[in-house]
Parts: sequence; structure tokens; C-alpha cells
Amino acid sequence: MSLTLSLNGTESTLSVNFLHPIVLGEGDFECALIYLKTFNSIPNVDESNNLFHYGADNVITIPEGSYDLDDIIQYLERELLREAKDDPFKLIDIEANTNTMKCSFHSPYYDIHFERENSIGSVFGLSQKVLPKNQLHESDQAINILISNSIKVECNIIQGSFINNESSHVLHEFSPSVPPGYQIIECPSHPVYLPLKVNTIQNLHIRLVNEQGDLVNLRKENISLRLHIRKK
Repeated sequence: MSLTLSLNGTESTLSVNFLHPIVLGEGDFECALIYLKTFNSIPNVDESNNLFHYGADNVITIPEGSYDLDDIIQYLERELLREAKDDPFKLIDIEANTNTMKCSFHSPYYDIHFERENSIGSVFGLSQKVLPKNQLHESDQAINILISNSIKVECNIIQGSFINNESSHVLHEFSPSVPPGYQIIECPSHPVYLPLKVNTIQNLHIRLVNEQGDLVNLRKENISLRLHIRKK
């Protein structure tokens, strides 16, 4: 017996409940991902890390999106210039060092607050702390512009997958090979089949998660995928 199952949606969790459960019959069965299609709209700046706090209560909100580090710096500099109202003393200098993969900050007028809620500091490699004014500061960690290095496709009906020493439901894992805004077409040339843990499929749940196990934010892009189930 061999069959394919296709799922479509706009959320990183795709689910279907079968009115008439699929009975596979006797024996052992296995499953593989045949293809996954969507668009690379994964933001590295969202509501969890889009605030730049400075001074007593000044804050710049960066729109959700997929940014290079230079894009973030340029956006902040434009907003700071607008807020400075022609007073260069109030500007904040932000510079990225591509050799050390760290950022430097200098603010003659304001303290910079990376300890506050939803701070952009982690993208710059800054821990949760205050950068006092009139000092040169450098990020204490490497720049973290890539929030998700890989996408894991979890499937509730498979087994035989492990992350480190723990069992998981990861059917397939890949790294997007296209830049933001382009279509992701993941079609494994040699699909890896993993054993099913059921012989009757009543429901099917697919989750797209990153390496931390968090749902991947694809910003409501269309997602379509197909699974192949066959007898071993």
C-alpha cells in the first residue's frame, strides 16, 4: 500500500482530522516528506525584539521584517536624526565591525537601555544591560542577525527521530537556501523515510519549528507540503 497526503495553510501548524480514518492495514509503514513550498518571509525582527530604548523613556519601534544589520542601523540612525531636531550632540553612533562580528555604540547624551522589554539588543549581540552615556561600548557577544538557521518539519505520526539523546517528531530538516522574499521549494532528492507509530491515521499534525523548537513565523505566507506513506 502506498499513498500521499497533502496539506495546505497559512500557519506554521497544519492539522487535519479525518472524518473516515485512514486504515493502513497490517505490517510496518514509513513516511517521508516529498516537498514543501512556501516563501521566505521569516523575520529576524518582530514584536519580541523590535524596540530600541534610550534615555529616560525614548523608544524607537522597528517594523517587523527581514533585515540585514546595516538596514537596522540605517533605520535607527534616520529615526534618531529626526528626533534629534538638528542637535548633533543627541545622536547615537552605531557601527558594525564585520571582522569581529560585533557592534560598537557611543551616545554622548543618552543612556542606552538594552535591559528593557522586547529590546533589539540581542540582534546586536548585547546582553540585557544599560550602556551608560559618554562611553564607547562594544557588544559582548557576536551579532545574531539570523534568528532561524534551519526549519524542522515535525509530524505527529512518525517515530525514530532524535535530537541529541531525546526522541522527537522531526520528519525533515533543512536550511532555507533563498534570500528573504523568494520562494522556498524543498524537494529532497533522496527522501528519508521514518517509521510510522500508528496503523490507523485519525489526525495529522505538522509543525514548522526552528532549532529552538519555536514555531517559525512565516507571516501568513501560503504553505503546502506533501507526505508519502508506504509499506516497508
